[in-house]
Amino acid sequence: MQIIICHEPENWADDAADEVSRQLARNPASRLSFATGATTLPLFDELVRRHEEGRIGFSQATCFQLDEYRGLGAEHPASCAHTLINRFYNRINIRKENCHFLDGLNAAPVEFCREYESLIQEGGGIDLQVLGIGLNGHIGFNQPGTPFDSPTHSAKVEDFTWQKNTRFFKNPEDNPRDALTMGVATILSAKKIILMARGGEKKDILCKALFGPVTEDVPASVLQKHPDVLVILDHSLSKLCSS
Repeated sequence: MQIIICHEPENWADDAADEVSRQLARNPASRLSFATGATTLPLFDELVRRHEEGRIGFSQATCFQLDEYRGLGAEHPASCAHTLINRFYNRINIRKENCHFLDGLNAAPVEFCREYESLIQEGGGIDLQVLGIGLNGHIGFNQPGTPFDSPTHSAKVEDFTWQKNTRFFKNPEDNPRDALTMGVATILSAKKIILMARGGEKKDILCKALFGPVTEDVPASVLQKHPDVLVILDHSLSKLCSS
């Protein structure tokens, strides 16, 4: 595991964008997946900027959605798909048929998740997975207690995460209690993983995830078992796990 501290906010997304650029240079037909929280939005902007400058292209790439709220379609402004489409896919040259989404409106989520998992694994898995981390250690919508061998599945959003996410909804009652997510095993099968985190409030959970016991109580701790993880932190986390 490699840890990078970014001390200049204006360059926050550069290291992650460099990794995406290198991945696509090695294999233009790479299979990518991106978290869609506030942490990764600057990465989308930086990748778009590089694309507009002709420094990176996505015409052969394939993208898989990491997670989605159940009950929300791509047209809903709080859906993860809406963020991916409007903040990223519509601004680059990726082909629409190469963008795979978790269907939050699907009436048969168990079957859908099984097919989605098969689509990922039959094509060789994810080449590069970009993650954020929740304050309770969740990755994707894999909440504490999620089995490490879980594939793509329908998940309950625990109260802590639900409360944090109400800020994205005008009416808190519209905030879904269920989600679809790549499983922990699905994420761990990616060839390379980038974990991005910023903000001093994430210090404690990052200490547990990166240096504590590997436990299902802290889903992100499983990343310690992965052979190729890059952790990118901002300056507020430069003294991680120090008193």
